[in-house]
Amino acid sequence: MRTAAKILGYVLVAIGAVLGVLFLGLWLQGDRTAMMGTAALALAFGIPGWLFASYAAVAERRHQAAQTIQKSERFTIDQVAMALESTPEVAHAFIADQIARHGLPLIYQQDIKGYVRRALSAPPPATPCPSCGVSVAPTVAGFCPNCGARRS
Repeated sequence: MRTAAKILGYVLVAIGAVLGVLFLGLWLQGDRTAMMGTAALALAFGIPGWLFASYAAVAERRHQAAQTIQKSERFTIDQVAMALESTPEVAHAFIADQIARHGLPLIYQQDIKGYVRRALSAPPPATPCPSCGVSVAPTVAGFCPNCGARRS
């Protein structure tokens, strides 16, 4: 969608620009009726083209900021605000929306004024059970899954 809006926007702006140059030529010739029609057509193509192109630019910035949020291990709110070309408040709301929408494991850290990916806890290492000798990780309650003996 971003690419289609970008291409359509640039094509419409280009048509509007060509009609704008034609408008200037008609103005120099003094043909007022053709000049008014050309001006109306230039605006009719140029304004929607500008709107499509600006939408594509904003969508591209939002996509880049979302990629930063989803792929980075750590980032600051100011980095996202720069990517969005907006204020830190808007960036913070955008980050919160991305976290909620995609279920991202991010936590806010006040000291860096940014977010860090939450580390998933690693399973405990497999050690030999003193009762049965099997090398398996203990259960959450601290028992051997093989023989049921209490492990410390």
